[in-house]
Amino acid sequence: MLSVLLLGEPQLLLDGRRLNITRRKSRALLYTLAARAQPLSRDTLLALFWPDLDRASAQQTLRTTLHGLRKSLASAISTDDNHIRLAADTDVDVRRFESALAAPSPDIQSLAATLALYRGDFLSGFSLPDAPEFEDWLGGERERYRRLAVRGLSTLARLNEARRDYAAALDALDRALAFNALQEDLQRDCIRLHYLAGDRAGAIRRYDTLRKLLDEEMGVPPMAETRAVYDAIISDRATDLSGPQAGASHVAQPFPFSPENHLPAADLPFTGRAGELRSLREMLSARGHVLAIVEGEPGIGKSRLVGEFIRASNALALTGAAHELEHGLPYLPIIEALRSLQSRPDWPALRAEVRAHVPPVWLAQADRLLPELEIADPVMGQAAASPDESRLWEGISHLLLGLARQHPVVLFIDDLHWADSSTLALLGYLVRRGTAAPLLCLAAVRPVAPRSSLAALLQTLTREDRLLRLPLPRLTADDISRIAERISPAFAVPLALWLAPASEGNP
Repeated sequence: MLSVLLLGEPQLLLDGRRLNITRRKSRALLYTLAARAQPLSRDTLLALFWPDLDRASAQQTLRTTLHGLRKSLASAISTDDNHIRLAADTDVDVRRFESALAAPSPDIQSLAATLALYRGDFLSGFSLPDAPEFEDWLGGERERYRRLAVRGLSTLARLNEARRDYAAALDALDRALAFNALQEDLQRDCIRLHYLAGDRAGAIRRYDTLRKLLDEEMGVPPMAETRAVYDAIISDRATDLSGPQAGASHVAQPFPFSPENHLPAADLPFTGRAGELRSLREMLSARGHVLAIVEGEPGIGKSRLVGEFIRASNALALTGAAHELEHGLPYLPIIEALRSLQSRPDWPALRAEVRAHVPPVWLAQADRLLPELEIADPVMGQAAASPDESRLWEGISHLLLGLARQHPVVLFIDDLHWADSSTLALLGYLVRRGTAAPLLCLAAVRPVAPRSSLAALLQTLTREDRLLRLPLPRLTADDISRIAERISPAFAVPLALWLAPASEGNP
């Protein structure tokens, strides 16, 4: 029995005894496998740990590393021609941590036990300086688990507040603020909880400390919402600071990926993208057989543009994202997009309409990709069990068309530059398939690398006149001025003069 503890200083336990693996890169490879519930492809591991070696040398090094690990781990590591994974019964703390916090338990003891798994940052004290790709992944994972911990602690605070255990609620929020004291929504809740606990002086001191911190670190005053809470406490008019809704505003609920969930605050105006937004609207209404891609550097506003378009179009948005470390897993963005149907309250009605108008043979094919949607008859699903990629593509196409006949559909794939070849091939097939139904295939990409699979797809669609490219430029001086006017009408001109060179036009 292998146990892998990755939160805090990493530890390996084999049958309860501490296991020491001397080579740092071998440990790093094992930690990477443990952090992922799905098997990792050999190509992913080669790119992560030996990007500077030629393929033959990198493959030999990987085989040698795996041989050494098997000597220590026995049967806890398994491989096939393409993928590597840890045994299914391997106990990994980050998997339990993430799974439990995906939908935090309403039981305080259970939630507290989950949060106790967080002994420290992900792989605390561990690094691999000669593998920059691993270091980038490690930094991203550390931040992700911190956010999960903050969300869990926020939920724990809310549950304790509902029981009027204000001291425990404050303790949970203080633990969350240890990650970042500038989380003003949590600081605001602490001010409110001090007051509810009868510590009016503590609430005032907390506000004053926050005000000084914001001034020193960011040069800004507290938000209007925070000042309103403070003013109510000062004047003893804080009669509306208790109740379940007061403590729940900051609690992040689990949700599937969608552009709407990744937008900046709505008080920043949507500006500088009118032409691109108009082009997307025309593409959806024209019902053309085109792939529309929004392309640009990170932070340029691709997700914001897509979110504004989807909101205005009132379309059925199926949204998925490709991930850098999962590009070896086939169809993952498409699966994520279709899985978002399950969270829709009208999915049972949509499914019934699809079943009524799409031949069962094609629904059975689509059911192979995502059986939890339960769109096919079980008997037909068994008949379609034999793998046939062309029939799978046709089944997905029929499913999307069945949805589009009821409601305009936007299939959006974010970070398409990280998509696997199967996803790219299926996307090309959907575009070429063509339909009179309102179905728009849309993707967001960073600048496309030459001679990549994505570049080949875009070149082919360009030759066939089936590609709409929407490159997003940086914001102009006028765009920045409009943003500055919304942030600070009284000081819009000096703010715009500072924002323009500081941001270089990146939203």
